[in-house]
Amino acid sequence: MVSGAPGGTGAASGAAPAASPEDSRPPVSGAPVRMVKICPNCGSEMTDIAKRCTNCGEDLRTVRPTEAAVRQAPSRKRERKRQSQELAVFMSPDGREIFHVLASSPVTVIGREHDMSAYLESCEYVSRRHAEIKTYSSQIVINDVGSTNGTFVNDRKVESLKDQPLRDGDRISLGGTWNCQGAGCFTVKYIPQET
Repeated sequence: MVSGAPGGTGAASGAAPAASPEDSRPPVSGAPVRMVKICPNCGSEMTDIAKRCTNCGEDLRTVRPTEAAVRQAPSRKRERKRQSQELAVFMSPDGREIFHVLASSPVTVIGREHDMSAYLESCEYVSRRHAEIKTYSSQIVINDVGSTNGTFVNDRKVESLKDQPLRDGDRISLGGTWNCQGAGCFTVKYIPQET
């Protein structure tokens, strides 16, 4: 039997086995590739210098390496980068994530007509432009920008136009104390940063 002939059920000694349709797809143009050996006995993917299959013990010395696309590493790298850019998340009193504070946004205006507007639009005591969230390295501060009803951190009113550092677990309420009817309330949850 000729190796690779249609209808063949086995691979000739030293030849790579027939690949599944998913494995036989060529790598996406420009995608990183690596050389691997495919075990003819169990189909496990081994490094290109492997002499034996670590899964079943098959001799791989005569198996020729083949190209395989590296599909997972780039997405993991992007995910780590995305997470490292998030300093904190604001949580609603019922535990929903409502806003992500990013290191790449040094100043963010929050209010009924700015960021967090979807969450704050029905909060009647919140001003259209209520407060600023600022990031300094890994620290977050809040600054009331002259709102009508004030900004509160742990039920203490923040002095207008003065930065108030925020800690993990701080309760923020815009327009009144915590859970005041008509105020916009949320909790600060810092995201651990990679060192």
